[in-house]
Amino acid sequence: MHNEAEFKMMIGDALLCCQTIEHDVKWIFACMMQGDLKENYALLSTWTLGSTIKELEKLDHSDNKPFIQQADYRVLKKISNERNYIAHQCFRDFLYTETRYDSREFIQVDKRITLFYNKLKKLSLNMEQLRLAALRRFRKLKA
Repeated sequence: MHNEAEFKMMIGDALLCCQTIEHDVKWIFACMMQGDLKENYALLSTWTLGSTIKELEKLDHSDNKPFIQQADYRVLKKISNERNYIAHQCFRDFLYTETRYDSREFIQVDKRITLFYNKLKKLSLNMEQLRLAALRRFRKLKA
């Protein structure tokens, strides 16, 4: 179990990883779209992670030759849901208890986010590699 400072640090690092994954997903989508890469990215830049994943999946399957596996889409959707939980709910699950960071509710939240965080670090690196592969495959980057 984390103390308050460690927990907050983990939350910050988890959100950082989620933002890099979101950025990579948007660049992958921009690669798959017809037209200029930067213009495509500009169109997507304000979309939420959840809506980006949903629309990317549609585009990716439109030619019946998906670039990203279905299992990976399931993981991305879980990431979106957990990111939303961290951003909008996790502190509310225990901050209004009498003992806050010493509560049973905090222990549950800490366990949930720790499990997510441990998977997230590796996935963040994998998404970067997938973004680079998309740039090459869709001829937006040489070699």
